[in-house]
Amino acid sequence: MSFDDAQTAPDATPPGAAPSEATAAPPRRSRLGPLTTGVILVVLGAAWLLHQVGIVDVGVVDVLALVLLVTGLGLLVGTWWGRSRGLILLGVLLAVLLSAAGAVQTTAQNARALSSGGVGQRTWAPGEADDVQPNYELGVGQATLDLSETAFDDELEVRAATGMGELTVVVPQDVDVTVDGTIHLGRMELLGVPTSTIGTASQSVTDTVDQPQADLSLEVEMGIGKMVVQRR
Repeated sequence: MSFDDAQTAPDATPPGAAPSEATAAPPRRSRLGPLTTGVILVVLGAAWLLHQVGIVDVGVVDVLALVLLVTGLGLLVGTWWGRSRGLILLGVLLAVLLSAAGAVQTTAQNARALSSGGVGQRTWAPGEADDVQPNYELGVGQATLDLSETAFDDELEVRAATGMGELTVVVPQDVDVTVDGTIHLGRMELLGVPTSTIGTASQSVTDTVDQPQADLSLEVEMGIGKMVVQRR
């Protein structure tokens, strides 16, 4: 057989043999991702329509939750049919965004709830136990509740709260103190115990002294800012 005949000879691959890698058919692309995206758009469209006509109130957190729900259902379907790796990444991203958005929304709501106490700078320094109010509030600004010189020889319960800004509470040296603190965004330090947070955090601290003259139960709350409870 000549050289030219060898060039033009038919393929010698026997019938029924597996095709080579060069001729193998590409894997079919999963339809689950586009299908899930379509369902997400339909659900968001329905939610928008219900919001526009006033049937339901849909916010950012609700939108993220709906998208995450549909994505989760898509991943569940993918365990049997049409796996889509892109949905895993989308689900993780949505979970992070939903957590962050929920924390911000809760913080804003709590700050607004505390904002009715006025704006500016406040200093309260009651001298006698009868002068102590059960509740001290400031909406926005700098507040100081000074109980260091307050004369009381029995149990006393006080609440102090600021929506946004700074809150300082000074307690006497000769009383046992129990502090229950809540902050929604920022930093608090309760009798030397620090806490920083994005999102609501609560802390309870009890500090006792030798031969206490009284017991003080203190509840403090901050929306956004810095809060300190200290002895003096």
